[in-house]
Amino acid sequence: MDLHKYYQENKDNINSSIMEIASDLATARLIMKYNQSFEAFQQPQDPNNPDNNCTCFKEEYQDEFNQLYDKEYDRIAKLMKFDYNTEDGQMESKATEVKTAYATVRYDIENINGEPISDEDIDDVLDELWNDTKIVGDYIVVTQICQRNDENVF
Repeated sequence: MDLHKYYQENKDNINSSIMEIASDLATARLIMKYNQSFEAFQQPQDPNNPDNNCTCFKEEYQDEFNQLYDKEYDRIAKLMKFDYNTEDGQMESKATEVKTAYATVRYDIENINGEPISDEDIDDVLDELWNDTKIVGDYIVVTQICQRNDENVF
């Protein structure tokens, strides 16, 4: 199945997944910013009904959550080239060209448990970083590690 067909046939499910991930990421950002538990941001949706277990964000956090959520949703949708408002769910690219740039990058890898780092450990870490896609301003940047150089080469 090609991507266009998949997006078209699963547009609502994809949108729901993006919404859920964006909500989790926005919530995590609030938790990290304020160093509070998730529950600190919540309140009962209907405090007068003890049988209602639904919650919502406290008023003082709702606007900030909404802004974070919108940023995260947009970031994820751009990375996926997904646009719910199009018929086929595909984001229309206005790019007229793709330029490739090469850069030398250094990764400082440390083991947080204080254990020695083997060449196999480094290979495993680099495998996780092999392909990475980020949004930087108006640009989609795809990173690929082309080769590994050992420290003694430099």
